[in-house]
Amino acid sequence: MWARLRDAGGVLLGKLNTQEFALGNATMPTVNPWNTAHTPGGSSGGSAAALSSRFVLAASGSDTAGSIRIPSSACGVVGLKPTYGRVSRHGVITLSWSMDTAGMLARSVADVAFLTGLVAGHDPADPTSRDVPVPAYPTMAPRDLRGVRVGIPTTYFWDAAATQADILAVCRGAVRRLQDAGATVVDVDLPPAFAEAMAPAPLSDPQASPLLLGQSHPALLITTEAFGYHEALIAQRGVTTAPTSSRASPRAAPSSPRTTCVRSSCGRCSSASCAGSTSGPTSTSSRTPPCARTHPPPPRAPPPTGGC
Repeated sequence: MWARLRDAGGVLLGKLNTQEFALGNATMPTVNPWNTAHTPGGSSGGSAAALSSRFVLAASGSDTAGSIRIPSSACGVVGLKPTYGRVSRHGVITLSWSMDTAGMLARSVADVAFLTGLVAGHDPADPTSRDVPVPAYPTMAPRDLRGVRVGIPTTYFWDAAATQADILAVCRGAVRRLQDAGATVVDVDLPPAFAEAMAPAPLSDPQASPLLLGQSHPALLITTEAFGYHEALIAQRGVTTAPTSSRASPRAAPSSPRTTCVRSSCGRCSSASCAGSTSGPTSTSSRTPPCARTHPPPPRAPPPTGGC
């Protein structure tokens, strides 16, 4: 991605903060420029915060399950998760090889469209990139939307009981502007299978990692692939739980310490042992060894996508 931006005349100003493993939606300690008591979202929160602060004209990010779109929304900028394989992921450390994408953030839709046209295309260094022509992305919004159909999901995303009233009002106002420009708005009922997929997956194994508890099916897939790819590092450092503050909620103050017993199962010796107790604030990372026994370092499997 950077090579194509450089070849087009781009200037690299520096590196920005991202959440470890690109897994999380807080990007601590970066704060939201609109309200420093809030997080910028994540995991590409540094990119969105720098754009919103007008430090840069454009920034890159990666998106597996919202890591470009969430901070773009929280910081009031524009971000796009491209179609899988449209932009090379070469040089991006893998989180979930079946869902990771790389994309651009900017302060306008036109800028993102222009930048995506620069970075999109086949890259032999990334076996997941698609060898198909890159279309000319429009950089001017059409004034007349007659003949354009816009689908609006009436369930899940527009659940009045789960969404703040002011956010619903802004979204409905945007829909009205589309209609005023001539677009045909169609309500879409998402199938029950979608809600089932987004619901927390049942975990019956009492030895399951606490990182998996309460996660949706897509999140379980991401976590499983991440653990598989980073097995050697996880065995070396232990399990790390990152802060999961909401992109829209204030930065939580440290809570009172508590002691938690974390159980883990070792895949190499099939032993299940209590890894011990960890004391400290609930928002602080807790690291526990995967097994009480000593093992030689596991062999590192080659990355499935030719990542970093």
